[in-house]
Amino acid sequence: MQINTLHKSLAVQDQKNSIIDKSVFTCIFDSKGYIIELSKAFLDFLDYKEKEVRNQKYRFLISKYENDDLINEIKQTLKSGFAYCGEIKSKKKSGDIFWANIVISPLYDDQRKKIAYMCILNDITSQKKLQELSITDQLTGLYNRNYFDVYIKKELFGAIKSKQIFSLVLFDIDCLDLYNKSYGAMAGDKAIKMVAFALKGNKYVKSNPVFRFRGEEFAIIVTNQNAGYLRALVNSVFESIKSLSIKHEFSEVSDILTISGGAISIDTDLRNVSSSEVIEIAEHNLEKAKKSGKNQVVFDVESSQSRKKNNSDNSISILPNREVLINDLVKIEKRSMLVLLRLNHINLLKSVYGINGV
Repeated sequence: MQINTLHKSLAVQDQKNSIIDKSVFTCIFDSKGYIIELSKAFLDFLDYKEKEVRNQKYRFLISKYENDDLINEIKQTLKSGFAYCGEIKSKKKSGDIFWANIVISPLYDDQRKKIAYMCILNDITSQKKLQELSITDQLTGLYNRNYFDVYIKKELFGAIKSKQIFSLVLFDIDCLDLYNKSYGAMAGDKAIKMVAFALKGNKYVKSNPVFRFRGEEFAIIVTNQNAGYLRALVNSVFESIKSLSIKHEFSEVSDILTISGGAISIDTDLRNVSSSEVIEIAEHNLEKAKKSGKNQVVFDVESSQSRKKNNSDNSISILPNREVLINDLVKIEKRSMLVLLRLNHINLLKSVYGINGV
């Protein structure tokens, strides 16, 4: 049988469609977004019956964990006549989470009128789980330090490019060494996990990535938020940890477990800064909080507003550029020496001419 004859054979077409239906995850939805058809393979994968999903909106399948920004991006792409390619995270009927690469393409009739859309999914759950393991701290379930080092560079670059405010907050559990000695290492690990859980579940932190920075230290990266938001986040975190009421009778600070914090917020529209500088300043502020009595946070905040007016809150200080600071200090030192020389010269003239009280 010749190739063109083979292609025209209805029996062969039926076999092809049957193989695709049993093997490929496909979904067809109409121009209004309502599901018309799902392949048997996709239904089996999701553990749904066809009647349970038919006439549902397509976002029913792909937006269990996705925000409206993604849905709007898909809509705009399809409205423009292009195919959408991307990655989604969703949930099966059983509650099991899955990840998939998706391609959504417009379907046209003989007059090139758009009549429906076809979505093809490729399950990438295994790859994503391996990827998550590589960036996840095994004790707390938070992102690990390796991922932090990658993420902060990427986010800071994006903030500088978009001229946004970039902030980093470090938290450290106070007197954890005394806690471990008193209650044991396993109890210490449990305390770390409880603090991590409280951080991750905090209403302000939920929209920002949380990392186990090292040992009992945690990091939160915040972009495009002002000093007020950062302060509210920190205060809320302190309240969350306090509400845990983890007994620590051997603490130097309190009879319950407490934390200290160091924060840095920089308006990248005013100047560029490296990720290592941001980390160094946040660590310095954390150390300052620890030495000042613990159970508190030290801020460094730079913003266009703080440049225009003095801030009455002494816990927030303007952070100058390091190179500019060094140059200014050198200038001040030189000018101070010049003032001293001039004062000495004036005193000499006063003594020569016998002038007093001037």
